[in-house]
Amino acid sequence: MSEFLHELSGLLEAGDRLDLLQDRAVALLREIATARASFPAVRHPLGFLYAPLLRERPQVLRLHIWLRDAPRPQLTTSPIHDHTWRLTSFVVCGELENQTIHVDDAADPTHRIFEIRGAGSDDFLRPTERLVSFRCSSAERVKQGCRYVMAARQFHFTEVAGDVTTATIVLAERQTTTPERSLGPLDMPKHHMTRAHCSSDEFAEAAQMVLGALAEAKTPAEY
Repeated sequence: MSEFLHELSGLLEAGDRLDLLQDRAVALLREIATARASFPAVRHPLGFLYAPLLRERPQVLRLHIWLRDAPRPQLTTSPIHDHTWRLTSFVVCGELENQTIHVDDAADPTHRIFEIRGAGSDDFLRPTERLVSFRCSSAERVKQGCRYVMAARQFHFTEVAGDVTTATIVLAERQTTTPERSLGPLDMPKHHMTRAHCSSDEFAEAAQMVLGALAEAKTPAEY
C-alpha cells in the first residue's frame, strides 16, 4: 500500500496524468470500501470526513469525503479560513466551488480573525485584536476529474452542495508554522472544538457511497 500511495501522491503533484490519477484514486476507494485498507478518519468541523493516508514531512496525502444529505456540523466561526499548507487537490467524485476571499482591516468590521492551533483531535481557537471585513475575489467550480491548487495563507471557502457526494484526494505541503486562521463573530470568546472519530466501518461505508455515486454518474471509466 505504501508504494501505491507514493504513486498516487506523485501523480497528484505532477498533474499531467489526471486520467491515471482518477483510476488510482478509484482503486484506493475500492480498497477502503472492502476493508482491504484502513486509515484513521475523523469528522472535520467543515462537514467532511478526513483521513490522512501517507505522512512524509513536509507533505501529507489525504482523502476528503462529503456525503450527500449528511448533516453538517454547526460552526462556531465562519467557514472562511486559511491554511499553513499548500493544498493540491483532485476531485475524484462530485464537484465543489472554491471562493477566494480578500480580507481588509475595516473601520466598520464584520468579523474578527481567530488563530487556530491543533493538538491531536482538538482545535483551539483564540480571538485576535484584528477586526476585518471581507469580499469574494474569485470563485471557481471544480468538477470530477479536475485538479486545483490553493496557496498557503489564502483565505478561502469551499462549498459542496448538500445533495452531492464529493470526494477529493489532497496533497498538503507545509509552508509555515504560524497558526491557521478563521473569520469569526466579533464577540466570540476563545474556545475549542473536537474532531469526532469516524470508525473504520463508517469510513468504508463512505467509500462505498462514493463508488455508488460514481456509478450513478455513468462516467466513461468502468467502476
